[in-house]
Amino acid sequence: MKKIKSISYRSIHEKDMKDPEFRDLYKKACNRSRIQYTIVELREKKGLTQVELAELMGTKQSNISRWEEGLCDGIRLSTLERIANAFDCNLDVRFVPKKKGVK
Repeated sequence: MKKIKSISYRSIHEKDMKDPEFRDLYKKACNRSRIQYTIVELREKKGLTQVELAELMGTKQSNISRWEEGLCDGIRLSTLERIANAFDCNLDVRFVPKKKGVK
């Protein structure tokens, strides 16, 4: 089996999604992107710098930078809760049923 390290969003085909390894990596990338873009969007709406957000959360600016770059593998639920609190938001984590035919 081929080793897949990263995904380019440029050319994803239906046949790619049939490969379970590819599909899992794609799902993880989508989740990371959602977290990444949400943090950036909320921070910019609040008019905060990365340094200011880090101070609100009691963390380092470098952590904010990593999360905004999509490097959030293994991010803890408690960290997501601290991010939500810094933005005065609720955290909504869901489990969504898979579509039929998708494993």
